[in-house]
Amino acid sequence: WTIEAKVRKGGTGNRKDLFYIDPVSGYVFRSKKDALRYVKSGDISSCAIKPYKQQIQDEDKVSVRLVCSI
Repeated sequence: WTIEAKVRKGGTGNRKDLFYIDPVSGYVFRSKKDALRYVKSGDISSCAIKPYKQQIQDEDKVSVRLVCSI
Protein backbone atom coordinates (compact mmCIF):
# COMPACT_ATOMS: atom_id res chain seq x y z
CA TRP A 1 0.00 0.00 0.00
CA THR A 2 1.06 3.55 -0.67
CA ILE A 3 0.03 6.60 1.32
CA GLU A 4 0.16 9.86 -0.54
CA ALA A 5 -0.07 13.18 1.26
CA LYS A 6 -1.18 16.12 -0.84
CA VAL A 7 -0.75 19.59 0.56
CA ARG A 8 -3.33 22.25 -0.31
CA LYS A 9 -2.67 25.91 0.16
CA GLY A 10 -5.55 27.80 1.64
CA GLY A 11 -6.38 31.20 3.01
CA THR A 12 -5.84 30.09 6.60
CA GLY A 13 -2.79 27.92 5.96
CA ASN A 14 -1.79 24.61 4.44
CA ARG A 15 -3.81 21.42 4.76
CA LYS A 16 -2.59 17.88 4.20
CA ASP A 17 -4.92 15.29 2.66
CA LEU A 18 -3.94 11.63 2.92
CA PHE A 19 -4.86 9.15 0.21
CA TYR A 20 -4.38 5.37 0.53
CA ILE A 21 -3.54 3.63 -2.76
CA ASP A 22 -3.83 -0.09 -3.45
CA PRO A 23 -0.71 -1.05 -5.44
CA VAL A 24 -2.40 -3.99 -7.18
CA SER A 25 -5.64 -2.43 -8.42
CA GLY A 26 -4.65 1.24 -8.24
CA TYR A 27 -7.81 2.24 -6.38
CA VAL A 28 -7.57 5.35 -4.23
CA PHE A 29 -9.16 5.62 -0.79
CA ARG A 30 -9.64 8.86 1.11
CA SER A 31 -9.42 7.26 4.55
CA LYS A 32 -7.79 4.31 6.25
CA LYS A 33 -11.27 3.17 7.29
CA ASP A 34 -12.35 2.95 3.64
CA ALA A 35 -9.15 1.08 2.72
CA LEU A 36 -9.72 -1.46 5.50
CA ARG A 37 -13.36 -1.88 4.44
CA TYR A 38 -12.14 -2.67 0.90
CA VAL A 39 -9.58 -5.20 2.20
CA LYS A 40 -12.21 -6.98 4.30
CA SER A 41 -15.10 -6.99 1.82
CA GLY A 42 -13.50 -6.50 -1.59
CA ASP A 43 -16.36 -4.12 -2.46
CA ILE A 44 -15.15 -0.87 -4.02
CA SER A 45 -18.51 0.67 -4.85
CA SER A 46 -18.93 2.47 -1.54
CA CYS A 47 -15.38 3.26 -0.50
CA ALA A 48 -13.04 3.85 -3.46
CA ILE A 49 -12.54 6.62 -5.93
CA LYS A 50 -11.22 6.17 -9.45
CA PRO A 51 -8.06 4.14 -10.04
CA TYR A 52 -4.88 6.06 -9.35
CA LYS A 53 -2.98 7.46 -12.30
CA GLN A 54 0.35 9.21 -11.98
CA GLN A 55 -0.22 12.91 -12.53
CA ILE A 56 2.17 15.75 -13.19
CA GLN A 57 2.59 17.79 -10.03
CA ASP A 58 1.54 21.43 -10.03
CA GLU A 59 3.91 23.91 -8.47
CA ASP A 60 1.29 24.63 -5.80
CA LYS A 61 0.94 20.97 -4.84
CA VAL A 62 3.49 18.91 -2.95
CA SER A 63 3.22 15.13 -2.69
CA VAL A 64 4.88 12.77 -0.28
CA ARG A 65 4.63 9.04 -0.85
CA LEU A 66 5.02 6.52 1.95
CA VAL A 67 4.91 2.76 1.55
CA CYS A 68 3.41 0.76 4.38
CA SER A 69 1.45 -2.41 5.06
CA ILE A 70 -2.04 -2.29 6.52
